[in-house]
Amino acid sequence: MILVWDITNKCNLSCIHCYNSDYIEMKEKEEKFDTPYIVNQLKILGIKIVNILGGEPLLRSDIVEVVKCLSENNLQVFLTTNATLLNEQLSYDLINAGLNRISFSLESAYPVVYEKIRGENNYRRALKGIKTFVKVANDLQSTIIKGLAVTIFPLNIKEKEDVKKILDLAQDLNLERVGFNWIVPVNKGDSFRRKLTPEKKIDIAEWIAQLSLDYPDLEINLADKKIILDYVNTKYNANLVGEKLSCPAGSQLFYLNHKLQLHPCNMVNEDVMLEEGLKVLFHFTENEAHISNAANIKETNYFKRFLSYKYHYFKNALPICKNCEYYKMCVRICPLHFASRSLEENKELYIADCIEVRKRLKKEGKSICVMD
Repeated sequence: MILVWDITNKCNLSCIHCYNSDYIEMKEKEEKFDTPYIVNQLKILGIKIVNILGGEPLLRSDIVEVVKCLSENNLQVFLTTNATLLNEQLSYDLINAGLNRISFSLESAYPVVYEKIRGENNYRRALKGIKTFVKVANDLQSTIIKGLAVTIFPLNIKEKEDVKKILDLAQDLNLERVGFNWIVPVNKGDSFRRKLTPEKKIDIAEWIAQLSLDYPDLEINLADKKIILDYVNTKYNANLVGEKLSCPAGSQLFYLNHKLQLHPCNMVNEDVMLEEGLKVLFHFTENEAHISNAANIKETNYFKRFLSYKYHYFKNALPICKNCEYYKMCVRICPLHFASRSLEENKELYIADCIEVRKRLKKEGKSICVMD
């Protein structure tokens, strides 16, 4: 099981697409964590992998101690950072603390585009941080997995060349992987996601699959529905990974925020929740959601309401999907997004790309291929 931990709501950047950006508070005083106690609660819950996010996690003064405590308790530790705060000593300390994987958030290999998204004068700082970390890892002969985390939206991926430049950069930096993720249609990300047409989305997926063949030493991940990955992998004989088969929230995935509140996922969070109605539906008390209740979290009324909603209500979502070969192995749509938007909006955001795949298959004279 996986825990996503937004360990701080502080960030030194102000990215225009960040769904958490409305809740960033640099002036908030850092609260000290009882990390050994938190780790023990996570083990009781059955967590095996902890993915540390933020905010910017490197702003935590105790980030190295947190990583070390997690690692010493046999938990795999992943961390995502904008890399601007990385220096030689911090890189050394994180690696020696037992960090298993680090992802550097970077939306473009073009400085102008990157800084339009993440702010002026930050591209050079980010690249310097990445290069420093890679050098230290090499000097230590570390096996830590290093990669880029790329959010796809209309500002950064417009042409095939934009994808190529990112893959070239990852290769030049001696990284092992590149993970592409579609922008989350929440808060600031919502308007950007709506501008990403289904035609453009499938074009981008095809570019990534086609180009992946030229980078055999890179693990290239595209988080998307199985029908889309099957289509592009079959068409180009590629091997993209990252298929979304089901919603893991509250069963195989949990979310811990900087207040140490435990939620089914980062969307079921009072700060990010799309509508007041959802906040009422998934209301929780401080005691229910606190990490100290990890052993009983699935038995709380809060989690029971969410899981009941997910399994019994959401399974009837989008009737148009029921005749699809991928129906039983497709996440289709986030349950919370389904509840907060109209049927037409959901079809536009989540089904139009599947329809576009079928159009292309028909034009190419091919049938859908459901891969094992």
